[in-house]
Amino acid sequence: MTVMVILLTESIVWLFLLSVAMATKLSLTNGGYEDITFAINKNVPKSVDLVENLQILIQDASDSLYAATGLHMRTAAILVPSSWQMGDRNDKLTFSEADLRVDRPHPYYRDRPYTQPTWTCGAMQRYVHLTPGFVLGTTDGTRQKQRGILLANQFARYRWGVFDDVIANETGSTTMSKNHEKACRGVSVADIINNHDDHSQTGQTPTQPVSVTVVYNHNDQAKNPEEKECGRRVVLLLDDSFSMNEHSRAFRQNQVARTFIKDILPTSSEIGIIIFYGYSVMLVGLTKLTTEDDQGRIVDLVTRDRSFGPATGIGQALKDALALLEGAGAGADEEDRILLITDGGENPDGGPTIDDVMKDIIESKVMVHSIALGSDASKSLGELCHATGGVYGYYTEKAQSATLTQVVSNLWQDFNMLCVEDQPIEIVNLPLEVSKDKPVVEQPVPIDATVNKTVFQFTSPENSDIEVQIKDPENKTYDRNSPQHTEDPRLKVDKFTFDNPQPGEWNVTVRSKSLHSSPEAVIMTVKADPKEDSETYEVQSWLDSMIVKVPAVTRIYVSVTRGYSPLIKAKVTATVERPEADAVNVDLRDDGKGADVAALDGIYTGEFTGYTANDRYSLEIHVASVVGETVVVKELISRTGDSQEDVDLEDIEDKILTSPVEPMARTPSQGPGAFDVRGLNPKIDQFPPSPITDLVPIEVKDNVVTLQWTAPGDDWAEGTASEYEFRMWHDQDALRKDASIGILMTVENPEGGKYSPSPSRTTETLTIRLSDSWPFPFYCYCDT
Repeated sequence: MTVMVILLTESIVWLFLLSVAMATKLSLTNGGYEDITFAINKNVPKSVDLVENLQILIQDASDSLYAATGLHMRTAAILVPSSWQMGDRNDKLTFSEADLRVDRPHPYYRDRPYTQPTWTCGAMQRYVHLTPGFVLGTTDGTRQKQRGILLANQFARYRWGVFDDVIANETGSTTMSKNHEKACRGVSVADIINNHDDHSQTGQTPTQPVSVTVVYNHNDQAKNPEEKECGRRVVLLLDDSFSMNEHSRAFRQNQVARTFIKDILPTSSEIGIIIFYGYSVMLVGLTKLTTEDDQGRIVDLVTRDRSFGPATGIGQALKDALALLEGAGAGADEEDRILLITDGGENPDGGPTIDDVMKDIIESKVMVHSIALGSDASKSLGELCHATGGVYGYYTEKAQSATLTQVVSNLWQDFNMLCVEDQPIEIVNLPLEVSKDKPVVEQPVPIDATVNKTVFQFTSPENSDIEVQIKDPENKTYDRNSPQHTEDPRLKVDKFTFDNPQPGEWNVTVRSKSLHSSPEAVIMTVKADPKEDSETYEVQSWLDSMIVKVPAVTRIYVSVTRGYSPLIKAKVTATVERPEADAVNVDLRDDGKGADVAALDGIYTGEFTGYTANDRYSLEIHVASVVGETVVVKELISRTGDSQEDVDLEDIEDKILTSPVEPMARTPSQGPGAFDVRGLNPKIDQFPPSPITDLVPIEVKDNVVTLQWTAPGDDWAEGTASEYEFRMWHDQDALRKDASIGILMTVENPEGGKYSPSPSRTTETLTIRLSDSWPFPFYCYCDT
């Protein structure tokens, strides 16, 4: 495809307004934001002044927001550590789910407020970060009212998905930043806000100050599980249709159920279980899990052999799950969950479909997680998860796939965030493929010094017969006879638990004793608890949408940090399993080029366009350090300015202090497991080159202009575009409306011949000599 490079102004293309599901309780009613959560980290020293100043700051921010936009803050909660012994008890709020955090400074932004981005334009971002110094006003001379404006701007960025200030600073500057221009493809802050759903409401003049309550969560101090009251209510829906007999699906479903009940659900959870085929049957009513023995009894009941039946009534099963939740206590609400596992397309035998019950589920605010076993599972599963904010998982049933265990692991945070803030770290989740011809496979596993208790789990196929051996860095060997080993022989799960593993390279050997000629994969999952009072390496991933409509690209984001410090120059890979084709590895980068918005911010970005069908795709993420290259940012040596964009992350590599990273590996603690593709036509080229977002004149001398930009791909950021087209004209507004009126320029390579594009992500530099008689000024503009 052709890329047009025009001498004009600003880079602008179209805008994708796609969402990332967030766990916030924040809502907007009649122009007032309600249930905004501010949370103070448990390591912040107790300070009554901090709470009082924060209350004043919230009011000032609300006043500034209302003056600028007509919307205001109506109700907010300040979650303080329970050790402070302040406020009312509220066990439903947590630090990790808060809209705005108060915590130690960020190495780049220090005490200035900032919004941790997802870089998805027009969608909610991750959170706003404040520091005690900013709230108290002790770090600079910023006036109280000015701090209110700064907070209002960050709240606007967080809520509306913009990357520039909404309320102008004292200089009145309205210049579009590089970050906003790139993330939003040149669409202005005003246009994004005006098109946001929030601004369709008619605001009411606030007659009362913001209602701010101070609360604490009892569970952040309770040490014993029996002291905590933090479990959710969940209904597990299990598919017992005839097709579950194929491809060991029923066995895989039992493995998932076992792991979910024993390893994911905390004690104090309530679980109900419904099995379904043409109709549904309650296997277990809502039952509270008070001990590990309770979990074991439920697992034994769920994984017994059962009879299978015709049809697949997913809609009826969802309806019955909702009725079970609504019939207990105060009814269903946003804290309740449904986990649906199925392999079938909908064949309800006259009963309701997913679409029939979707409205009722959305209105109930119950979150639905789903796992699709095989490619025939209903295509409405993704829309259901997207609409309710749940995890969407897909197991392709390919021998080399480890997505099933990954998806179950991704459920941990949702079901445990009310109980503990420090979730287990997943170090690796890999398939170890063995066969009759290759009966032995070895795999190194790096255990770093930031983790404590570590569990190696091996999940094997139904008819496999394997042996596992593990060697620690001192070459000590562990096997099934070691006290660290436990197993579930019926469900083919082996575990090795090490309470205080030695950091370094551990080596795993898996040996198959079965005689199957076809390969079979043993899934190795290594998880660890973070070491107490130590910051560990954390990985989170997200997509801009679970439903991709071609020609849209699937944009994959992965955040890699240690605490708030970005981990840079790591190797980050997304493996996409495709229908009717081999899996594809996508390299994600943090260099500010191509799809990546900001270099060295710890958010790695990649694009995927290798679609093969209008179908479901699964996704795995792997992060590893690179010896001698990967470092963690400790501090930005110098910076000035008031806004988040004053830190130019493209030019800071020589201005930051870093420390080397030991050998480490991670998979995401939370993130998407699948996405659906719609509108693909393999017979035509549907993908344009990616937009050029960094076209600049780097030197102007008389009538000689030197331009520089990053080369796009042919299909978005992949491949090489076929040609560039250079045009110039004296009227920028006219040229922006119709590029064809511009004079087509003949531009040659220095060595001769037509100037042709370089491979994507290459830095292009071109010198153009304008006619000596050209009397007009020029601007740089790029279109695709």
